[in-house]
Amino acid sequence: MPGGAGISLGVAFTVIWLATQYAGPIGAKDLPVAAFLPLVAAEVAALTIALAMLGTTQARREIRSGTWLLVLLLAEYIISYLGAYGPLRHPVIPFPSDIIAIGVISLGIFYWAVASGHRTADLAELRQAEPAGAGR
Repeated sequence: MPGGAGISLGVAFTVIWLATQYAGPIGAKDLPVAAFLPLVAAEVAALTIALAMLGTTQARREIRSGTWLLVLLLAEYIISYLGAYGPLRHPVIPFPSDIIAIGVISLGIFYWAVASGHRTADLAELRQAEPAGAGR
């Protein structure tokens, strides 16, 4: 990634993110959750796409391998909001269905995360630095 591009992208994302958080449930609460969640998802998706476009082939591979985390966080955010522990007076997903849904989604994403793992140069370097027989 070109030197200034990474800094510019980081600053732009931080400013947009903070503005969204302030307008959303953390600050002034002017932004309804129905608008806040898609906006946050779009911001994170835009940043991820921009990083992939500006990054190296290895960076794109690592971004693809970490996409599961973004999906997990967004799914938990939405289910938590709609579930018994969210702010709704009458939850869309009642207890214990919300907890079961989180468990099922988390299990599926766990398998996705494991399947998306790959060997990296950093991992190979760490493995070479291990004493013989360690971690086996």
